[in-house]
Amino acid sequence: MRKSALPGSPSPAVAEATELAAGGAVRTLLLALHAHGLAAVFVAADGAARAALATALGLPAAVRPLGLLAAGRPG
Repeated sequence: MRKSALPGSPSPAVAEATELAAGGAVRTLLLALHAHGLAAVFVAADGAARAALATALGLPAAVRPLGLLAAGRPG
């Protein structure tokens, strides 16, 4: 078993599985928003953008944002 980068953070395999699950949740949310007549888009963030996003949002070090989701009424 590999050690995590941060104390208390998940192993790389768990982190990857969590990101995949989050991707499925985002997909479901996008489909639900569309079903309700809203426009929505998810923009994934790469490593550098994730760090900048976390800093801008004041997130704790253990939280890793995956991107941004925007939704609204089309038109």
